[in-house]
Amino acid sequence: MSSKFSEWLNERFLEWEQQQGKRQTVSAFARYLDVPQSSLSSWMAGAYVPSGENLLVLASKLGTEIYDTLGVLRPPIADPDIIYIASVWKELSENDRSELLATIKRKLPSS
Repeated sequence: MSSKFSEWLNERFLEWEQQQGKRQTVSAFARYLDVPQSSLSSWMAGAYVPSGENLLVLASKLGTEIYDTLGVLRPPIADPDIIYIASVWKELSENDRSELLATIKRKLPSS
């Protein structure tokens, strides 16, 4: 499983590098993905696979096909915006979380 994922992730790196128009480092890719460089290197080498929050972060940047590649269940909601919100939720202040929820509640029709 990790070999298949490692190959997939290395392909995503090459595609991203090509989009940048010049050679890039794994460190730059890690910054783009917002994951630790050491973790990314381990995943790319096939030593480990991401899980939990790192999986959400990667899915928000690289797409939900990551779940199929890893052979794990997709979250019930595969919308990239929802995945992104879930991946950064703990970084939001309590006030920002409350404001976001209040905004959503204001926009939803009353039941």
